[in-house]
Amino acid sequence: MRRLWWSCGSLLLQAVGVALFLSGFLLTRKELSVLSACEDAQARCDDSPSSICSLTNLAPSKCRQQHERSIQDFRIVMLIIVDALRYDFAPFFPAIERCLHDSPNSSRLFSFVADAPTTTMQRLKGLTTGGLPTFVDAGRSFDASIDIQEDTWVQQAVSAGWEVSVTGDDTWSSLFPPPRLTSNLPFPSLNVKDIDGCDDHVLQTFPGMVEEAAGGDMGKRSLLVGHFLGVDHIGHRYGIDHPEMSRKIAKMDEFLERMRRRAREIKEEGRGEVLLLFFGDHGQTTSGDHGGATREEVQSLLFAHSTQDFVPPLSAGAGDRERLYKYMGDGQQEHVKMAGMVDVQRVWQTDLVPTLSILLGTPIPFGNLGHLIPSLLPSSRGLARGKERKKGEEEAEEEEDAANALSAIRMNAIQVNDFLTRYQQETFRSLPESFTKEAERKFAGCEMKFQELAGRRGIGIVQVRIEDYSDYLAFVAEGARREWATFDVEKIFMGVCLLFLSAVVSALYLYSRFYREQGKLKALSLPHLLLLLCFLLYCASLFSNSYIISGRAVAHFLSCTCCILFLLHILSRPDGNSRQQEEQEKPRRALPLDSLLPLSVRTNKNISVLLVLLLLRVSLFHTAKSHEKGTLQASSTAVSATLEILLLLMSPLPSSQSSFKPLLHVFSVMLVGFYWSLQLLQLLEASPALLRLGIPRTIYMFAALRFLLSLGRHSPAGEEEKREARLERLCSLLPPFSLIFGPDSPPIVTASLLACFLLTSPPSSTPHLIDSLPFFEFFLFFQMQLLFYGTGHRPTFEGIQYGAAFLGVDDVSVNSLAHFSAFLLTFLNTMGSWIILAPFSSLSCLPLNGIFLQVFASFNLVATSIFVAIERRHLMVWAIFAPKLVFDVTISFVLNVMTMLFVIRQP
Repeated sequence: MRRLWWSCGSLLLQAVGVALFLSGFLLTRKELSVLSACEDAQARCDDSPSSICSLTNLAPSKCRQQHERSIQDFRIVMLIIVDALRYDFAPFFPAIERCLHDSPNSSRLFSFVADAPTTTMQRLKGLTTGGLPTFVDAGRSFDASIDIQEDTWVQQAVSAGWEVSVTGDDTWSSLFPPPRLTSNLPFPSLNVKDIDGCDDHVLQTFPGMVEEAAGGDMGKRSLLVGHFLGVDHIGHRYGIDHPEMSRKIAKMDEFLERMRRRAREIKEEGRGEVLLLFFGDHGQTTSGDHGGATREEVQSLLFAHSTQDFVPPLSAGAGDRERLYKYMGDGQQEHVKMAGMVDVQRVWQTDLVPTLSILLGTPIPFGNLGHLIPSLLPSSRGLARGKERKKGEEEAEEEEDAANALSAIRMNAIQVNDFLTRYQQETFRSLPESFTKEAERKFAGCEMKFQELAGRRGIGIVQVRIEDYSDYLAFVAEGARREWATFDVEKIFMGVCLLFLSAVVSALYLYSRFYREQGKLKALSLPHLLLLLCFLLYCASLFSNSYIISGRAVAHFLSCTCCILFLLHILSRPDGNSRQQEEQEKPRRALPLDSLLPLSVRTNKNISVLLVLLLLRVSLFHTAKSHEKGTLQASSTAVSATLEILLLLMSPLPSSQSSFKPLLHVFSVMLVGFYWSLQLLQLLEASPALLRLGIPRTIYMFAALRFLLSLGRHSPAGEEEKREARLERLCSLLPPFSLIFGPDSPPIVTASLLACFLLTSPPSSTPHLIDSLPFFEFFLFFQMQLLFYGTGHRPTFEGIQYGAAFLGVDDVSVNSLAHFSAFLLTFLNTMGSWIILAPFSSLSCLPLNGIFLQVFASFNLVATSIFVAIERRHLMVWAIFAPKLVFDVTISFVLNVMTMLFVIRQP
């Protein structure tokens, strides 16, 4: 009981330390609920000479007209969002290339770059507010109650009289709950196995919304949003190299062409101008993952088509260029041309916010940090399309287009400057003073040069002023991306101190118990000191992103090193392989695995360690694939059969009292093999729900029943009986975890279980020496990591295997129980390596079993937190370090709980 109190106290300290650290490290950017208004820009015009404002369409009497100018330009605006649409998918859209070729003045294609993290909720938030992401918001992506409190173009459009209608992804319903949208036709978005449901819903409802908007009163203005999910779900389920992806892209291209033609028809019918924007909210990797900051994940495409001409591309404010690529399969790309173009302009997703606001004739959202895209502004030439113009008229129109672009980008800069000023006031100057002072200096310089335009004409000077404001906006955006998270260094430091104190408390308790059990410390041999050195080197490796990325190789190396040190430790003891120990072995109920192992193997730890090294070497050549992609190799049949046999061998033989529990185990294993065989034969999806959902649920039920029966047995008296009871409970967990880990996981799971079994069975073959325990628990700690990587996981959010959520759950949006079940299955899939191997610590039946695991996990968390705190401004902090911190926090919590549940039995 004393040890339980020590463990609870250490866990409490750790929880407080984690809470303090995360509250200082993962602070969200302060959200300002201030709304922009036309009067803000008009106040600026009042301070400007009338000649300047007249030149740039910003005279005091015309300020609101500048916002309202596009009301006459566009009556219907269509936003078509294809979730997870990669940039290199653009050449697979013939409709885009046809528009670029046939209507170059009214069509634009861009490389559309998102800010990480690339989760849908986070991207929609950035696409509507123009603000930058926060790490905490990424973790709230699956919270259905998160609504946007900041200023958005949605709110501004509704206030200005636009009817905003959305259909598709129900994330919009979470971000904009009623009555913020005029109408909303949501479709559940979390079921990644549903690749056509949401898309069919949009295909049926969006055209009706267009017809209703076109046939209504001419004074009505409609903003229509259709959000498709099929491309994203196919990527999650199959990866992008699958025929389903080709079919879906062709369907999206067909729909895009249909909407483009309808837009032209509406214009020809005299029902007003139409703007069509087609884009992705983020990209995806070749395996269909997203959430990180890789090029494939952050890069999508933006295609714009209008029934009137856009402003010709200006040399000023054009931004960087991106080569056009076409995805060729197997992760390969090649350069291509589209309508004669070899590259396109690269823009940020936040840049769409001020651009769309200008096009809608509404104020730019107050918290926007995006940069206006000048080439998407309507051209004055479009108003005179079809008429002959003289050379002087063309020059005047060019000058007017440039002046309109300058007025719009100046309003953009004014809004950004006002936001920075207000943000500094609200957050007590949280942004670095050097950054804000330089931003103020640049903006003041832009305004001073703008004043010099009085009485001066010419498109050249106007473009120079556009370039000045573009430089200012780019500087602010770059600085904000660098400083977006406000770190509370004091809380971070206090959190690290408490985490370190928690680890020291565990280590001191281990020291006192070790000394009491051993009686003297001279038992610390050279292998013990080398083992300690290995752990210190591992903690030091956490200070390198390269070692974190190569986590599996590091864990494999340290596992092998531990085995070698353990072998040296055994050989260094004169009684290490005493035959007298074999003769004194107590009789025990045999396990089937024992019958496969010769007595020399079961009683000689030297041979056991060598076998473990062989298993580690073999397991290095296998990595399970994420089973949510639906990929299942033909060899998996043999693999599954191997797993079934080993699971049967691990099951205790039926006793004379009852054969019910072994039968449950046998039947569960057969169901696991049958379930993955159905998927191998591609019959799973066509199977009735009773079979598709009933098999996993039956496996879960049998496992729970067998576990409860093992708890209900009489209290074992001897150490051997206790070990057998714990092994029986462990065996009850194997069938469900074999299902949850996926069809490609049996080799690495089998190797891990067998390695741990060899080092703990039989307990009496090695002397009951407490100084042997650090080697096994050090090995167990890294074997958990090897199993984690070997089952296809990575310590990143995009590495989470969401497909596990649907093993026995059909639709996670049905009710709260289904939602919780999906979350639990995903958690067990991610943390299963630690959950299923932690009980092995209890099989050693030694007084200090489990406590070394707690100490290792505690110092591992301390090292990670220190490194993340030091490198909080590193480029890879949100892509690698922060997710690793979240995973290590969860791992430490799981190990502490599992240790207290399965291991701690001593006083």
